[in-house]
Amino acid sequence: MNPVEKQTSEHAALLAGIAADLARFDEPGILLETVFRHLRGKTGADFRFCYLVESGKLHLVYAGGLADDSRHGIEWLGFQDGFHGRAAQEASRISSAQIQNSADPSLAFLKSIGADSLCCYPLRAGKKVLGVLSFATAKPAGFSAAELQLHSVLAGEIALALDRILLMAELARTNEALEAARTNLRRANADLEQFTFSASHDLREPLRHLAIYSDLLNARLPCGLNDDCHEYLAVIAASARRIELLVRDLLAYSSATADGTGSARPVSGNEALAEALASLGGLIHECNASIHITDLPSIYVSPPHLVQIFAQLVENAVKYHRSGAAPEVHVFARVNDGVPVFCVSDNGIGIAPEYSNRIFGLFKRLHTSEEYEGTGIGLAICQKIVEHYRGQIWVESRAGEGATFCFTLGKQIDGGKSVSASARLYRRG
Repeated sequence: MNPVEKQTSEHAALLAGIAADLARFDEPGILLETVFRHLRGKTGADFRFCYLVESGKLHLVYAGGLADDSRHGIEWLGFQDGFHGRAAQEASRISSAQIQNSADPSLAFLKSIGADSLCCYPLRAGKKVLGVLSFATAKPAGFSAAELQLHSVLAGEIALALDRILLMAELARTNEALEAARTNLRRANADLEQFTFSASHDLREPLRHLAIYSDLLNARLPCGLNDDCHEYLAVIAASARRIELLVRDLLAYSSATADGTGSARPVSGNEALAEALASLGGLIHECNASIHITDLPSIYVSPPHLVQIFAQLVENAVKYHRSGAAPEVHVFARVNDGVPVFCVSDNGIGIAPEYSNRIFGLFKRLHTSEEYEGTGIGLAICQKIVEHYRGQIWVESRAGEGATFCFTLGKQIDGGKSVSASARLYRRG
């Protein structure tokens, strides 16, 4: 084995030996110090420098072979400063020889420490330049071909290690910022929840008083009030009740997903629908509605959430019926790629396609309260719950042709075995 081959083999062994160090440290200065301790006397370099890009400049994070008091003036370099700046700016190797005989002012520092040859290597991670690694020697002969090859390989390996360190540091900063944001959000949500409950209680109490005392005045002073006064009192009472409904529904919207998914468990779609229908018994009887039920799959969800969606969709299906036609509501499910799609279909007044997205917004109503009672919050609550489970909700409808509301909440838990073609009819009263 000739001397060049022997040196190349030694360099390969050295690189293999420091591989563990490159993956072990998470601070650039310590990593470089440890790596070059292993390589002491093997790189042919009397001086070793490593600059990292920080705030648009090059910051010296390691200087091997240089006394600490000699670093003044080279701690920070611009991308226009000397060979290091050029190597970073051009993302290519830059070298200089016979420094002691050069009149280049950018080499003055190297001349002062006795260096005669310099090689600068950009530390690249893909197309990104992280910094510059450079080697300088006082030997008039400069670096051998094997030493230059070692420098090049070292620059590549160190660039990868530094990229990992910088990414981990950025990830740690991002996680810290996210945790701080989460803490602030939790605090804000807690404050908002407390405000919502307090405001709803404080608002609803005087509203109830308005409605009650308007009714009492109307009942107790029939002879002392003219028709206009009776009308005014009726408007006051109706307005108070409407505002109370709005406050109630806003409270329901704000607390719709307050329990998160902590109470989620396997829930039968049939049982959730039955509970929803029980709460709507009076409306179903009043409108002489027929509810046709197809067996529904079970799903992992917080039970009140599924009940609330069913109750709102069935209530709308019954409420928005055509004049002179008894409501016919069908509740069924289909399974797409393991995801149950629950549907509530009716024969009501329908919705024009251009309003199919608008109706899920807060207070977005297509009819006046005189035509159909409501606050315009129910579908917004449904959408909030569905999005909480990363599901979807949509409507398929045309004006005058009924509507079908569909929603998903996640994967089914029973393999679809409970979905059947059998149907049941629900009537109340």
